[in-house]
Amino acid sequence: MADIKIGDIFYASWGYDQTNIDFVQVIGISPSGKTAICKRATEKIVSHEDAMAETIVPGDLIGSSFRLKIGQINSPDSSRHGEIQLRGSLPDMPRSVMSFWKWDGKPLFQSHYH
Repeated sequence: MADIKIGDIFYASWGYDQTNIDFVQVIGISPSGKTAICKRATEKIVSHEDAMAETIVPGDLIGSSFRLKIGQINSPDSSRHGEIQLRGSLPDMPRSVMSFWKWDGKPLFQSHYH
């Protein structure tokens, strides 16, 4: 199905009035190829943009493993057509279903109010 392998890193970007980033790394793939077994990754700050924003990359793996559904965007009208997507919830956010996108290795921007 989708071009996904162990070691791939994905991210979710979300938030209201701020940008939060969550990184996950694929540590296994189910025999059916329909789910990825993942672990969360910490974040490493690459640069501070100002007191409430920075660019980040993934750091060390933490916590227990969990599963995310593997999919691919098949809408020709989408700017993400053909992209791999992982979908599901993080263990500490079970009510929030999120979309995770394959990370291209470039630092990502995040902002906050604390």
